[in-house]
This record gives sequence, C-alpha cells and structure tokens, in this order.
Amino acid sequence: SLHSDTNSVSRVCSLLPRIYATANVCTLHPGELKLRHLHQGRGLCTDRCKEFDAKFAQLRIDVLGLQEGRLPHAGHSKLQHYTMFHAAATKSGCYGSQIWMKHCLAKQCTATNEISPRLLRVSVRWSVTDGSDRGIVHHYLSAHAPIGAASATDKAHFWDS
Repeated sequence: SLHSDTNSVSRVCSLLPRIYATANVCTLHPGELKLRHLHQGRGLCTDRCKEFDAKFAQLRIDVLGLQEGRLPHAGHSKLQHYTMFHAAATKSGCYGSQIWMKHCLAKQCTATNEISPRLLRVSVRWSVTDGSDRGIVHHYLSAHAPIGAASATDKAHFWDS
C-alpha cells in the first residue's frame, strides 16, 4: 500500500546522515604541511587523526569529505567515532581523498571506489523495511580539484578521471 511505502521510506530517511562537512587537512593545520611524513613508518591513526576524530564527533558531523589526507595506500580504518575510507596519495605523497563516516553509517557501506588520489566514492545502501529487496543507495564523493594556478594538463586529468 502507499501508506506502508511512505512509512518505510520515512524510516530510512530518518536514518540518513544530516550533517555533512568538507575540509582540507592542510587548511585545518596550516603549519603542518608535511603530513605525509607523519604517516611514514607509523600506523594510520596518528595523534592528528585522533584529534580530528574527537573534534568532528564534538561537532556532530555524520559524513566528512577530507582532502590532502596523504596516506600511502587506499583502504579503510576504524577510529573511535568514525570509519575513515581513504584513497592513496600519489607516489610523491600528494593528495589522498578521504571520507569519514560515523560507524553506524559506515556499516551500511556496499562499495568504495578509489577513482584517483583526488577522487573517492563510497556507496551506502539503506534498506526499505517493507519486505522487498528495495533500497536507497547514496553515493558520497570526496573530490580535490586542482587549484587555479595548476597546469592545464593537471586540470584536464582531473576531469578525465
């Protein structure tokens, strides 16, 4: 019935994240532009990650897109409040997009796609509880576009990915 469909979709929508944010890691700590050196030879969860995790939770952010994460490889890591999905930086240690999701949201993740060091997609499926196989799929993107002063090649490559 239409009423049960409306109730199912309403229940799913009430679970969806409500607070989104985006940030550039280097802008958050402008004096620490050498983030890639913080991650060499250490685990993924540095003191800086722990600090961000606590701050984002305090701000009640549900989903966060971060640029300049600069982690050496792609994957995901669990922090205290968030699951961090991350695209690898370039070989020279630049870029590296990330998407941080509260754990309750991240457990609904169905796919991650590291499109490039500048672009990451995480897909989340929300089940509609009406006995069918229907669901609502959301795709979250974290993108780090080239700056205005970048070369034409860098700009074109971003759009090609």
